Amino acid sequence: MSELHGVFAPCASAEQLRERWLDPTARDRLAATLRAARRGGRWQDELSGLPHLDEVFHEDDALSGRDLRGAPLDGAPLAGADLRGADFFHASLHAADLSGADLRTAQLEGADLRDADLSGADLSEANLLAADLDGANLTGAVLDGALRSTRPGTADHAAVARHGFDFPPAAREALRARWLTTDGRRTLDAALDAARTGGDVAEELAGLDLLAPDGDGPDLRGAPLDGRDLAGARLRGVLLDGASAVGAVLTEADLTGAHVLDADFSRADLRGADLSRSWGRASFAQARLEGTRLCAAQLQGCDFRGVAMAGADLRAATLLYCVLPDEQLAVADTEGAFISPHGMQPPPP
Repeated sequence: MSELHGVFAPCASAEQLRERWLDPTARDRLAATLRAARRGGRWQDELSGLPHLDEVFHEDDALSGRDLRGAPLDGAPLAGADLRGADFFHASLHAADLSGADLRTAQLEGADLRDADLSGADLSEANLLAADLDGANLTGAVLDGALRSTRPGTADHAAVARHGFDFPPAAREALRARWLTTDGRRTLDAALDAARTGGDVAEELAGLDLLAPDGDGPDLRGAPLDGRDLAGARLRGVLLDGASAVGAVLTEADLTGAHVLDADFSRADLRGADLSRSWGRASFAQARLEGTRLCAAQLQGCDFRGVAMAGADLRAATLLYCVLPDEQLAVADTEGAFISPHGMQPPPP
């Protein structure tokens, strides 16, 4: 794999994955797959030989047979279907009927599940990272261990890290090390100055080692931001995977759509900052989130212990397995938010 994107990105874009289903043969096979799934048959067989755009993730035949990435499944009647291990990466399941479906270990990263009926579905060990669950019915759904970050497969299949989620230590250290050189420190200072003053952050980062692909936001993965003053910084879509911003001042900063996988915002001042549509897993322990916007954020496994969040805006956010006591939620706007399990407490010392 040639490039790092938080750290290993799929080679095919979501658009390419969707386009392959426009082929008449692919459409026919998809229809046959749905029929087999509803009957409880081996729907994987119906996908055998389907052209794949990203073979690196399908070296195992068992994995390629589950490939429904980017599939157009809006309104699909899949109640009670056995879809264990299905790969719905960026699939469109808007208003689909998945009630009572077996979705154990399913890959649902980035899937459109708006208004889908998932009541009674078994989502154990499923990956719901960045899935859109707005309006979805999850009554009685089983979400045990729904934090799985590797692609589904057999126990002996090598785990594949995606979008910086649980990325290997060596890659993590490589991303951090690029900031420790003289050029790296100079580049970081210039980029942060640009963010504060309305300059071109991407231009300042040009030439940085292991730079994320074009089209992604400013690449600050692994950046040492502890104690930095970034009040009012404009960093929309910023990649902060593995970054450390302990005690940083980010008041009124624009971090819309930020990637915060394994980022550390402990004791940071995020009052009035905009983290709408951000996604990932981060520590916000002891941070100040008064008036912070987290609208439609997709977060899992985050630590909100000791956070001050009066007036925080969590409308339509999805928070899975986050340590966020009820007394903190009580002072935030959680209209339309999906929080599971509710009122999760930190583990005993």
